[in-house]
Amino acid sequence: RVNENVTLFDLAQHFGLSKQYVCRLFKQHLKASATETILAYKMAWASEYLEVSALNVNQIAEKLGFENVYYFSRRFKQFYGVSPSAYRKRK
Repeated sequence: RVNENVTLFDLAQHFGLSKQYVCRLFKQHLKASATETILAYKMAWASEYLEVSALNVNQIAEKLGFENVYYFSRRFKQFYGVSPSAYRKRK
């Protein structure tokens, strides 16, 4: 679920695999770490929310499982090159 803070341990436990094996599977098949993949998924949702909803940045961060809106904003800017507010304005 997108609004939960999913960890590598959670994924491994869910599928009954070791953390090391899950890491290897992500790298082999997706060419990215589990953490990077989860973040990309959440950032895709964040951009969608910014484009089509009236939710503010705090609400979006909370909805996506980020405990800190500043951390969310910083990661969003690293991912898209602009802040969430600037992203919303340009769309």
